[in-house]
Amino acid sequence: MNKFLIIFVICIVNLITMLKKIFRRKVKDEIKVTIGARHNNKPLFKSSFIQKWYAKDFSLERWIEELRMLQNVGIEEIILQSIVDTKNKEAVYNTMLEGFVSSENDMIKSALDAAEYIGIKVRVGLGESEDWWEKGWYDFKWLSEEADINKKIVNEIFEKYGDHKAFGGWYIPYEFSEFFITTKSQQMNLNLFYKSITEEIKSKSKNFSIMIAPFFSSNRFKIGSVGLWKKIIQNVLVDTSIDIVSLQDSIGVGYNTFENVSALFYYTKQATDALGITLYADIETFDSTEKGNIPVDLKKILKQMSEVYCYVDGFVAFSINHFQNKNEENQIGNYNNYLEYYNKIKIEELFEKITQNI
Repeated sequence: MNKFLIIFVICIVNLITMLKKIFRRKVKDEIKVTIGARHNNKPLFKSSFIQKWYAKDFSLERWIEELRMLQNVGIEEIILQSIVDTKNKEAVYNTMLEGFVSSENDMIKSALDAAEYIGIKVRVGLGESEDWWEKGWYDFKWLSEEADINKKIVNEIFEKYGDHKAFGGWYIPYEFSEFFITTKSQQMNLNLFYKSITEEIKSKSKNFSIMIAPFFSSNRFKIGSVGLWKKIIQNVLVDTSIDIVSLQDSIGVGYNTFENVSALFYYTKQATDALGITLYADIETFDSTEKGNIPVDLKKILKQMSEVYCYVDGFVAFSINHFQNKNEENQIGNYNNYLEYYNKIKIEELFEKITQNI
């Protein structure tokens, strides 16, 4: 009996392996159809995230230094990941929200003023709470209250900075994954949560795009689950007025691998295309280790970008500011490697332009 059981298990494992190979082959075949349409999408970063713990005390001069560093490698937009800790009621700007504490330095104003001086844009993130990871997937009352707080933040930010020349758009920091939304009820609750915030944003101005950055973990991968992710994306984001999905590749943190990340972006693109949403790749420029997150070398970053570039309209780094930063002594080499690569691409583009005009 044990012998037959072992044979049965082996057959099941072989079947699953075969199905995965067929699935990957199907995706790779369809890549050939889309790759031509993405010919002009060079694997270069256009945006980079920065977190408030790192930048909240930057002076104007320090912001100028930081943003000039980004501009020198083609970064056109800095994303302030979040500006308010809604749980601890702490803001990194001069807030008038009842019960909230302001930081001594107005991080938003400093970033905007520096960006205007340099000539790049700032995408402003909203509030976030560590309770999101505990309550965001089941507690609709908490979601409603959190949406209300963020609508107040939207109004305050728009009133203070909405006319600033460097103000470039909005970022909603509440990141969802497949774990959050396994049921239709969860998907509907999250849809209403995002709608509540985005309707407030668009009521102020339709000129600024809204970005979110969900993620998917293949550690919970099941046959067909990536295909189900396509339906989840559509159910959660339908009619939300979200303009950009910057999907985390999650390779640095170890949730995905080079073997499955292409399929993830393949199905996500099907969903975003159906919704009329632009798809970006949020590339993790670090590796998670027992000692914390550490920078990865350029070769790995470029491989991450090459796996998904045929599906996306842009690349966002997480993060040049935190892992390839010229202003941090132990990261100068990482920055210089990317700078050399960026300059090489720009020279190639210039050469192509010249030869086309001959």
